[in-house]
Formats: sequence, C-alpha cells, structure tokens
Amino acid sequence: MSAIELKHVTLEYPRHVTALRDVSLSFPEGAFISLIGPSGSGKSSLLRVIAGLAVPKEGDVRFDGVSVLEKKPQERNVAMIFQNLALYPHMTVYKNIAYPLAARGYPKEEIRARVEETAQLLGLQDLLEKRPRRLSGGQKQLTAIARALVRKPDIFLLDEPFASLDEQTRSMLRAQIRRIHEQMPQTTFVYAAHDQAEAFALGERVVLLRAGSVLMHDTPQQMCAHPADLFSASFIGGGRMNLIPGEMLRDGETGREILLGILPEAIKAAGRGDPQEDDLTLHAVSDGLVRWGTGLAGAFTISGGSLLSGAWENAKVLFRENGKAQYICGQSEGWPDIGEAVVLAVPRENMNIYDGATGKRLIPGGGTNNDYDS
Repeated sequence: MSAIELKHVTLEYPRHVTALRDVSLSFPEGAFISLIGPSGSGKSSLLRVIAGLAVPKEGDVRFDGVSVLEKKPQERNVAMIFQNLALYPHMTVYKNIAYPLAARGYPKEEIRARVEETAQLLGLQDLLEKRPRRLSGGQKQLTAIARALVRKPDIFLLDEPFASLDEQTRSMLRAQIRRIHEQMPQTTFVYAAHDQAEAFALGERVVLLRAGSVLMHDTPQQMCAHPADLFSASFIGGGRMNLIPGEMLRDGETGREILLGILPEAIKAAGRGDPQEDDLTLHAVSDGLVRWGTGLAGAFTISGGSLLSGAWENAKVLFRENGKAQYICGQSEGWPDIGEAVVLAVPRENMNIYDGATGKRLIPGGGTNNDYDS
C-alpha cells in the first residue's frame, strides 16, 4: 500500500493556526517526491498527516485508494526520520537498528537476518558493535535510516534529515538515499528538503508549498523552466529568473499589465547574427560583462519602451518606460562591447508571461496554470 492520495486536506493546530489548506496531491507507488518551500510552508505537517501523527480537520488520506484516517500510525507501515536523531546512546548500532523488530516480537533469527541485510545496504556492516558516541554525523544518520528501513515500510518519509550536516556528508547521504530508492522500487519516498538543489537532484517530481497551499507539483525541469507564479519564480533557483514589466497589446489596444519571465540560460545574443524565425527578439544596450556563478554572463540595459518582436497568442508585448531594467543573460561567449546595441533572442517556448494583477503565469488560451496537481 504505497500509492498516496491526499484529497482536500486541511490541517489546523491549536489557536486556529492553519498548517495545510485544501491540499490535494497524488503520489504513485515507488515514486520519489521532494517537498520544498520556505519555513512554515507546511512540509513537515504534510509528512505528519501521511504518517498519521496529525489528523486533518477536513479531507481524506488514502493509500492505494483506501482511506487510512482511522488507522493509527503503527498500523500504516510508514517509516519516518527527522533532522533531530533519537538513537539510543546505550545501545550498539545493531541493537538500535533491531529495536523496532524486537519491540514487535520478531524471532531473533529473523531480526538478525533483517539487520544484517539493512546494514549491508547502507554500508554499516562494520559498525554494528559500535555505540552512537563513536559514530560520525553521517554514520548516525545512516543508522537512523537503517532503523526506519529494517521494517520494510511501504512509505518512507524524510523530514529535512541532512540539514544540520556538512556538505560533504550530505552529498554522501544523498547518494545513499538515491541508491536505496533504486533497490526498493515499490517503496514510496517523500522527502522534505531544506536545500532546493538537493530536492531537485533526488525528486522525480517536486511539490512547492507556501503558507500551507500547493503552488506547484511537477518535474524539476518544468518547475525551473516555467514557474507557476511570481512567488515560484522568485523562490525557485534563488530568484534567477528575469522579470521585466510590460503591457500586452491586442488589436492595437492596451491590454493587461504583465511581467515577462525568462531564465538566463534561455537567452542568446543575436546582435551579430539573425535570430531564428520563431525567436522573440529584444533590443537592448550592452553594459559589458559580469559574473554569473563561475562563468561569464552579459549584462544588458533595456531601453524604455523597447518592443519585443513576435507574437504570443496574437499579441505583442510592449515594455513600459521604467528607467533601466537590467536583463541578465546566461550565455558566456561572444558578448558585444560596452554600449553596443544588441538584439537578444528568446525561443518562444522559454518565455513565461505573468499576469501583473494576480501574479499567475498565463498559458495559451488566456487561462492560468492553476491546475498544479498534474
């Protein structure tokens, strides 16, 4: 029972604190789902609802289509680990891993077989007789993971388990988690991540939460390329997306106020060559070279009132007079000299247009992408 479905789940804590608001999500069996969002967005609360540690005020939680709201946490075959470890300091690694099985009365022979199998999976076979005080931070976390996995859960929940560890240890543990998931193809992993890069590296799909609501549920590639709204565009990737204010023109009349959102890597300088027929072009003035990460990037200044050539739903986009709007571009070769007039080319499929009033991304047909649970 490892397929998870949440239907219109609302969770409230005391004093009317709403942790989750009408959340509907579906995770297939064997998936690896990452949860991201700012502090207080509802990531941990979502895990607690799945585990049965928190009971929603409204909605339903189903495993393989069967409601589990009436089932206690120990009846759901869900394992969960947290950032703060709870290893028993007086027990060896072997006994820490074996504890959940011993507490349930498993035979000693089966306990030993399962512990050794799990220790082998996580590379702990040479540490079974050590106590937690003799382990590194990464080894302690692996022991906690082993203790959770030894029961062979249907669903494995991880609540920012590596946030307090150094980057080298986190990198090692990420590789271990990925390998474990590959060897447990029927177990569904749901991972609340502190680090976006970690979430995108591990998750087949990613859920972005804000104030208890789901903003996006999509693949990492789609989330980065086409954020659902202005908050998503500013949050994902640390605000890398260029957002340029303008107006949409239809049939010669001024339409709604919009923001054009384009990722740096989607842009190329086309001033020294003709843009492709389907490219949208933007006239700008070069401000020279700046650094972007470890590589060079071009900084351009858009002159007020510049026209973005091309069509989007039979409309043109006009940038309002707004002083100097800097436009950061990700390509690192062939930049023009400072002050040189250039044309920037944007493939149409890499353009995002956001409604200036609602902040939602507009999609072909005049709608918005409100259907996040796809």
